[in-house]
Amino acid sequence: MLKIYCLITGDDYELVKNETPESRKKISMYGMIIMLPVMLWLIQGFLIVSHVMNGSIWASAATSFIAGLTVFIIDRSIIMSGRGRWILFTRVLLGILMSVSGALIFDEVIFKNDIDKQLAENKRAYVRDEIINWTNANLQEIEIQNSVSLKADSLQNSALEIYLTEINGTGGTGRRGVDIVAKEKHKIYSEKKAVYESEKSKLDSMRSNIEKRRYEFVGNLESESDDGLLLHRIKAMIDLLSSNKVMLVFCIIFSFLFLIIELLVVIIKMSSEKTNYERMNEMKESIGASRINRLIEKDPQHFRTSSVHPGVIKLNEHLRKDSPKLF
Repeated sequence: MLKIYCLITGDDYELVKNETPESRKKISMYGMIIMLPVMLWLIQGFLIVSHVMNGSIWASAATSFIAGLTVFIIDRSIIMSGRGRWILFTRVLLGILMSVSGALIFDEVIFKNDIDKQLAENKRAYVRDEIINWTNANLQEIEIQNSVSLKADSLQNSALEIYLTEINGTGGTGRRGVDIVAKEKHKIYSEKKAVYESEKSKLDSMRSNIEKRRYEFVGNLESESDDGLLLHRIKAMIDLLSSNKVMLVFCIIFSFLFLIIELLVVIIKMSSEKTNYERMNEMKESIGASRINRLIEKDPQHFRTSSVHPGVIKLNEHLRKDSPKLF
């Protein structure tokens, strides 16, 4: 198992296997806690596609793999990195975002029936509002045609009144009976009546057409499916959370649980004591850095690498000892 944990954490198994028990235990612990958020997101990635978005089994498996791999890479990079402040801040921020999204996904699955009910309620309200807006938008042309029809009806009634007063002798020429003047007035009345009937027919046709279009519009609205519309489901769940305190409590509990799991790697890395293996690695880095600094500090104009060669050193000593003298 230690070899598997070393593969997970990125450590050299040949070095770790000879370390102290505490060092080996810590590597094993890192390998196990990395897998917790990975398994969590493998499950969440599968559930969000299969149960919430009604995706295929292959799409669910692909999403699950990508989500788990992403979390694995993030947590593995944290284990392999140092204890920097920006690393801590970034991982805490990621943990908060991932825990909230994870809680939402689990709530979507656990309270699926309740959310479906709220989704249907939201859809009914949406359809009702859309019908009102559509009716108001198309009502203006009916009102215009209705006013034209009413005006034509008023002109028709006025022409009829003039014709009747003419033939009974109470108006117009004052002569009773149907004479040439009465016939002309009846002709005018007939024209006004024809205009009214034409406008009334247009109004009835317009009302029938609009009613037909309204029926088709409502049918199209009601036939729209909300399956796979994640934002609609999230909105329905938020509406449900605002009205259902029990669900809100569950969502908060899940959020804290997922937050702890997401931040477990950071918490253990920042709070645990260093092992001999970690101190040994730091010492190796320190020694390597010291050697590099000494090489950098050497002046290339006055420092010749050949002067430290063992053969050169031996020859210089020989020359100093056996150098010939003039006197």
